[in-house]
Amino acid sequence: MYSFSRSRRTVRVVGAALGTLALLAGCAASDEGAAPTTQPGNPRDVTQWSPSVVPTSAPVTEDQQEKSRLEQVAQILEIYDLPIPTSESELPPVVRRVNYEDSGPLIAQCLTENGFPSSPTGAGIRTAGMLPEQEKTFGKAYGDCVAQYPLDAKYRSHWNADQWKVQYEYLTEYYVPCVESFGISIDTDTIPEERTFIESAMSGEDIWHPILEWTHNNEYQELANSDTPEGAKLAEACRQTPPSNKLFG
Repeated sequence: MYSFSRSRRTVRVVGAALGTLALLAGCAASDEGAAPTTQPGNPRDVTQWSPSVVPTSAPVTEDQQEKSRLEQVAQILEIYDLPIPTSESELPPVVRRVNYEDSGPLIAQCLTENGFPSSPTGAGIRTAGMLPEQEKTFGKAYGDCVAQYPLDAKYRSHWNADQWKVQYEYLTEYYVPCVESFGISIDTDTIPEERTFIESAMSGEDIWHPILEWTHNNEYQELANSDTPEGAKLAEACRQTPPSNKLFG
């Protein structure tokens, strides 16, 4: 996984990220050239896109699942300065382990059922009408919801070379045409060669992602804000990572 720094045009690979907090959601350019490949049909329909390889994920043990769940809950509770659980016994039972696509809707539904009307967006979860004095109560509910619907640990593991290849293909083949369909102009001269992209990612160096280019442009600030109607449409259609089934097999 990786995190974004909007002060740069590159992305620092930092290890596994928490899906419910990630700005993430959701192509074959060769080393000979890095220009995006035109995809047929609707540029906002990710179901029409497929990578050239099918990555496989390493097996995950039950101990890894438990550790991952505790980490996910801790990342939520730390934000609200709440006590951090140290064992599974302190958490509510798992209802279902989920992928990135299911996480937002299920967490939003869970929060709504706990008295905090929420809705998923392509960039996270939106909760309306929460009062300042409800912050810690909300944080506890959020942590409990994440505990009940944690990301499967395989989605938080470090990516292998095939997964970075899929990410590159997705960005160049799907993501760039998708955001361009909203009127955003991407400088394709900044796109690295596939081999360079993968080698940088695997070595933990800064890597390219087009979102760090266009979100700096004042012309696109409405689209960069997922709270605006068009921004919400873009965030949903042009997710920053491929669908889970394409990236993790």
